[in-house]
Amino acid sequence: MNKKILSGLILMALVLSGCENLDDLDYLIESTPRETTHFIEGDEYDDYIPSLVLGTYARIPIRLNYSFYIGTSSTFDKNKVRKITNIIKVNDYDGYVEVSDLKPNTKYYYWWATLNEVGEEIYSRRPGSFTTNNFNAVEVKTSELTPNFITATMEITDFDKLNLISSEVYFELISNGETLRVIGNRIEGTNTWFGCFIDLEKNHAYKLIGNLVIEFYNFRNRGNSNAQLTFVGEKDIKTPATFAMPNIVDLGLSVKWADCNLGASRPEQTGGYYVYPSTSVDVAGTSWDIAYNALGSGFRMPTITELQELSSYCSWSADVLNGVQGMRCTGPNGNSLFFPNKGYFSSAYVANDTHLTAIEYYYYSYGKYFSNGSYQSSFAILSGSHERNYYYNAYGSHPAYLENGEVKAHTSSFGMNIRPVYVY
Repeated sequence: MNKKILSGLILMALVLSGCENLDDLDYLIESTPRETTHFIEGDEYDDYIPSLVLGTYARIPIRLNYSFYIGTSSTFDKNKVRKITNIIKVNDYDGYVEVSDLKPNTKYYYWWATLNEVGEEIYSRRPGSFTTNNFNAVEVKTSELTPNFITATMEITDFDKLNLISSEVYFELISNGETLRVIGNRIEGTNTWFGCFIDLEKNHAYKLIGNLVIEFYNFRNRGNSNAQLTFVGEKDIKTPATFAMPNIVDLGLSVKWADCNLGASRPEQTGGYYVYPSTSVDVAGTSWDIAYNALGSGFRMPTITELQELSSYCSWSADVLNGVQGMRCTGPNGNSLFFPNKGYFSSAYVANDTHLTAIEYYYYSYGKYFSNGSYQSSFAILSGSHERNYYYNAYGSHPAYLENGEVKAHTSSFGMNIRPVYVY
């Protein structure tokens, strides 16, 4: 209402009512009808869309000095919504609210609230909305646990729906104040991340920690503030005291073969990665042979001649066992072995005071397997969908793609799998 008109009406009221003092005038002004704001107006609030939505948590930007209501109905009912007044300040104008204890796969509606000219709480005319997902990244597990090797995994459901700036997954293994850390690798086509720890102590207690660090825009439409959250899962584990005993498979060759890698309890498992120094001594069947030490009499690492028998007398084909890609090796008598494609490690652990950074893991469409570990005849069998090759293990050399059955030098610093043989 125009101020001049309002003043005129007040003067007229004074005359007609016979007001004789200022108290009467104050009462008259307070009781005079005037316009008030009933809704928060303006499109500026459309910028404040949720910056992060998870399975049970959402972070939503908001202007300072406002409050926030949220519920599962698109119609505002003050008795059925949750009010949040704790606004976390980001700058002089903006902040955000953290809403937890939400239900996964549920659509939520939210309203901003403030006070109008006469102290009444008013709300945004249109509610905002978002739908939670199945995100969960707090549980860490072990898919393989051997006396000296661990594969840690973490399932991050609906990860691709989070629209993040960046993310990092890493695993830590803690014992006696010492920490091993490995960067997580995503299994292609899944929401599972894994990390491998090698050269561990048998029958030993460890604390396993899985970490997910995410970075996102705190105000997605404005892009003027980035935020970071870390999710952590912990698990107490203990390595076994003994290695799992493999089954023996007769392929119709000079020796029988274990049906899984050293340390594994199933054919598709990794079992462990092992590094041998360059040496001129044939270690097969000696105290330096880890397969012999782990499994006992009759078991040992294979020789190059025994590996070459697999190439010369067996047929090979790509195969998948329980979701793991690998190669199927079928012997002359029709029996077969599965070699999982488990890649290799590139170098040893590097110590830095009490913090140890784990070796890098290379996950390719093939696997590498040691033979008897000597400088002259340490070979790795490469099982992949297109090749079946052998590498000679000479210090300082590098691998190269080979024709089927060709032999070339290979660096000895790589950590590789071992497939034992059984001498009968």
